[in-house]
Amino acid sequence: MKKLTSAEFDKAIRSSGLVVVDFYADWCAPCRALEPILEKLSKEYDEVKFYKVDVMENPDLPARFFVSALPFLLFFLNGLPVHAVSGLIPEDDLRDLIESFL
Repeated sequence: MKKLTSAEFDKAIRSSGLVVVDFYADWCAPCRALEPILEKLSKEYDEVKFYKVDVMENPDLPARFFVSALPFLLFFLNGLPVHAVSGLIPEDDLRDLIESFL
């Protein structure tokens, strides 16, 4: 998963298809638990783009999308935000959610 900066964010989410952005912080234990799940799914779904944003390094992005808890997943479809999930989500639930947008 590519780590995005504020400068790269808008271009990355504008791509066609499904984009999943993980807002995280290094100090967040649930974020660390979610990371291997996202890594695994990013290998299973070649057609989905997975990115991550460190909220401590890019504080403007969580403010822009009203991120109030971590981890926070934001789903974009063809450049538009279509869904958000706050907190740790089980792998099967996340897989079902991804499938719902494909």
